[in-house]
Amino acid sequence: MSKKIMLENIEELIQSVKQQRQNLSMLKLGSDVLKEEMRTKESCSFYDWFENDGEELKAHILGSTLSDIANLHEAWFDQYLSIYELYYGKDRRGWFSNKNKPKKLSSMENSKLEAYTDDISTLTTDLLSKLDLLIQRISARETLKFER
Repeated sequence: MSKKIMLENIEELIQSVKQQRQNLSMLKLGSDVLKEEMRTKESCSFYDWFENDGEELKAHILGSTLSDIANLHEAWFDQYLSIYELYYGKDRRGWFSNKNKPKKLSSMENSKLEAYTDDISTLTTDLLSKLDLLIQRISARETLKFER
């Protein structure tokens, strides 16, 4: 795998995290965000790439950066799922699962949202910081070819 592909995939995750953060902000402000625009861990292309090609990254990047990113990515999506489920409910099969617009939250759900939002904000900052560090480390590796 080339340095270029690695950097492109990491940049894609950074943009995805920022977009989902924007979607969460819009939901919190009361704007409708279609369910299809909200990502799941399974629909995150970085997740597949990281799971499948992470071994090659490990050959070039030493230290805990990759495991930190994997743990933060997992925790970020766990927290994101909690917020997602507040607005859209748990995914169910059948007629009721076809709701595409977020529901209005009750006061108790708004309290939960505040706690989830605080947690995901911290996770987002930490994840983006680790991804920036990973970009720096990959960019600095002379043994990686830019294109292959």
